[in-house]
Formats: sequence, C-alpha cells, structure tokens
Amino acid sequence: MKRSILICDDEKNIRSGLAMAMELDGYQALTAEDGQIAWSLINKESVDLVITDLRMPNLSGEELLKRISSAYPRMPVIILTGHGTIETAVEAMRGGAIDFFTKPVDLDRLSLVVRKAISSSDLYAEHEKLKLEVEQLKARNRYDRIIGKSQKMVALMDTVSQVAPTKASVLITGESGVGKELVADAIHELSNRSKGPFVKVHCAALTASLLESELFGHEKGSFTGAVKEKRGRFELADGGTI
Repeated sequence: MKRSILICDDEKNIRSGLAMAMELDGYQALTAEDGQIAWSLINKESVDLVITDLRMPNLSGEELLKRISSAYPRMPVIILTGHGTIETAVEAMRGGAIDFFTKPVDLDRLSLVVRKAISSSDLYAEHEKLKLEVEQLKARNRYDRIIGKSQKMVALMDTVSQVAPTKASVLITGESGVGKELVADAIHELSNRSKGPFVKVHCAALTASLLESELFGHEKGSFTGAVKEKRGRFELADGGTI
C-alpha cells in the first residue's frame, strides 16, 4: 500500500512539482491550495505526512501545523517558506514540524527527510502494535481461571484485557452456564480497581420493593422495618467493581 503525502501550497507550480517528485519516489500525492482544504483532506483521507507552505490564504501553515499537532500528534509535518529566517524555522520546529525548507526546495534532501519520517512512523506503529500484543498476552497469563486456546477464547480475553483498564460499564450476555461470572471476575482482576471490592448482585433474586434498598441503601427509620442504617451495594463497591 502506497504511503500518502499531502502537499499544501497556494502556488500551483510548486504543488505540481512536489507532487510529481513524491510520486516518483513511490508515494501517493494529495494536493491542497490552502490550509483549510488541507485540513479537510487530513480528516477525510489517510494521510501519512504533510508538506505545507507557511504563508497561505484562508488558513495559514502555522495554524494548520497547530491543528495537526493537537489532533494528530504523530503525523509528521514539513514546513516550506519562501521567506526563511532562523526565527521562523525555530518557531515551526517548536510547533511540531519535523523539518524546515526554504524555496526553491532541495528535492534530494526533501526525499531523504520524507523517507526517514515515514520509516520512523512505521517503526512507531509496529512498536505500538507489539506493545499491545505483549499487554494482551500478559493479561491472558495474569488470569488463569478461564482456560481455552481456541480463536474465540483468545478473542474473548483480548476484549477483556482491552475493556478492563477503562471506566466503561460492561454488559456480558450469554446463556446460563457459559461463564459470564468468570468473565466479570476477569475484568475486575485485570482492572485498575482489582485491589478494591468486587460486589456481586443477583438482581433476579431481589423483589422490586427490596431492589432500591439493596442497591442504594437506606437510613434508619426511612421505612417500616428499617431498624438500622444499611449501606447499599453501590457504596460498598466504591473503588472496586459491581
């Protein structure tokens, strides 16, 4: 699959020339005549690297760089300018650009910088993928009460390891006896709340009149038969899982 390079410059000849150079290097070239069009393309297309001019109408290169750095911090950005100064270069690099070129652009050096940036992005993506695989493997090995090596069981534990560190509510469905409670145990054990309480509630066993009291508790004397204060299950599960 070809890597995609977005070239943003309000001068048509420069856009066309750089696009041709990138295509000769084996990349897919996208072009935009101003920062606003470039930003729209970044949000719609798969863009691996951006080459942008600083001075443009509608949305400047500086503003485009800020947006990219905020929304896509791993996306490499190369800055072009026809009025290069040390101050401008320093500001661009501080803003997140990986390099700075003055016009006319040295195509040989640009080709080298682009190749290194794409290679670095590939290495980072591979590193993140391997890190996730290691974490998932660790998670599967940390919880040994669910035993199974089938593709579906591996996928199940991968899902458990992904949702466990989050604060999301999890709905576990399945027929009686398939191991829903074991999955709930695994999510708790692999979560950041594993040192807290794991409170189990069998809602089907509670009558409608008792459900609210069991879940939320009650104060002494709040209803007939409430002879003492009772802490609800939600309060008991504070810092843990219910």
